[in-house]
Amino acid sequence: MKNKSYLSHVQKGRPGIRGAGAKFDFMMLTGARLKTANACLVEHYDPVNRTLLLTNVEGRAKTKAPTEKRVPVCNELAKVLDRLIKARELKPGQTFFRN
Repeated sequence: MKNKSYLSHVQKGRPGIRGAGAKFDFMMLTGARLKTANACLVEHYDPVNRTLLLTNVEGRAKTKAPTEKRVPVCNELAKVLDRLIKARELKPGQTFFRN
C-alpha cells in the first residue's frame, strides 16, 4: 500500500492494512518498534504541544545514549491517539496498548 493511500485510510478511521489496528498505525506513524509501542503511556502524549515521549528506544540503548526521545505528532497520529483514549477510556498512567 502506498504511503499516501495508507494515510488516507488512517485519516478516515479505517485500519491501515487488512485490519492491522491502532498499534500497527502507531508503529508506522512513529517508526517505533514493538517494545517502544507497548511502553508508551497516555501521560507521554502532549496534545497541546503535539509531541510524544517514546521510551525503551532500543537502538539508543546500544550506544549508551538516552533510551527515550520526544517526537512530533502528525495529524494522523493525533487522530489515532485521541480515538484510542476516547474508545478505551484511558487515564494517565495506563498504556495505549495491551501487551
